[in-house]
Amino acid sequence: MTQVIGSEAVVKVCDALESQTKQALEEMKISHDQFSAVAIALEGENDAAKVQELRKALQSVLTHESELNCHIEALSAFRNRYSCTTEKTDFKNVHHQGQAMEGEEDEELLVDPTQGHVFKNPKCPLSGRDIEELDDPVE
Repeated sequence: MTQVIGSEAVVKVCDALESQTKQALEEMKISHDQFSAVAIALEGENDAAKVQELRKALQSVLTHESELNCHIEALSAFRNRYSCTTEKTDFKNVHHQGQAMEGEEDEELLVDPTQGHVFKNPKCPLSGRDIEELDDPVE
């Protein structure tokens, strides 16, 4: 049996996830000041090794912030494009090697089986799992 989720439910879930992600981003941005304060203190103690470790940690935080921003964009795009349907989507049998995907002809996205996937976003924006790994993708 195909599970169909109404558009209102999808919007509600996407809004909740987006809100939680934005809160996490705000907390990460607050940490920037803490990183700076600790780095200044460590520089005052001439502890270059610890300052370098702190820089690497900050770079990791910035990388995660970027990933979370991409997650927010994916949720937003999904929420805006989702339409309730009973038609099942076959994610594993798309065969358009070397052709632009329908609706995305202007983008530089081509179907290439050597990439392991043919989707702009190979992960489910809600669960974060690979689309090909989903047992029963929600329509």
